[in-house]
Amino acid sequence: MRAAVSLGLAEEQEVRPGIAEDVITEVPKLAEVKQRTEAFTVEGEIIPRYKTTTSVSVLSDGVVKPDYSNLRYVMYAGVRWSVSTVTHEPPRMTIFIGEVYNGPTPD
Repeated sequence: MRAAVSLGLAEEQEVRPGIAEDVITEVPKLAEVKQRTEAFTVEGEIIPRYKTTTSVSVLSDGVVKPDYSNLRYVMYAGVRWSVSTVTHEPPRMTIFIGEVYNGPTPD
């Protein structure tokens, strides 16, 4: 299944002397959803957390650094998901997403 996604890429910028913050840029991509598994986790929590092990495959066109350290999230189905694993399968990369992302956004 194909889907439109956005990759959340971070760039560290100094906001004040000695203090840096991540500035997020979203890059739109066309992806292929390879696997989609969803679950609620209740281990040691009062409110269950929603988790997915969805994997999306996108073309690796040089927008993302080869070490993927700047990739923070994937926006898929209107939700920003944190990245749990990235595998490089030239010319594509497969990104496994996990829990809902709660970090900085471009908004």
